[in-house]
Amino acid sequence: LKTSRAEWQEMTAGLGRSPAELLGGLEEMNRGGEPAWIITDGAAGVEVNTPSGSFHEPAAPARVVDTVGAGDAFTAAMVCLHLEG
Repeated sequence: LKTSRAEWQEMTAGLGRSPAELLGGLEEMNRGGEPAWIITDGAAGVEVNTPSGSFHEPAAPARVVDTVGAGDAFTAAMVCLHLEG
């Protein structure tokens, strides 16, 4: 599952559940493989959370012209990298 930092904050506040509880729910729904909750945070990079751990990857420097489609492009790249192992 991929969300932005703002979406993540709204979801955890609105649902009244901790990030760990939300990840546990993903694990229950998952059919094979380890679930991941990917949180994008603009220039701060990305955080990847799984039941077995988390890591942060900083963003590459970029001159932003337009953010339309950025989330879709990021998701496509993550799926491609995941499928490549």
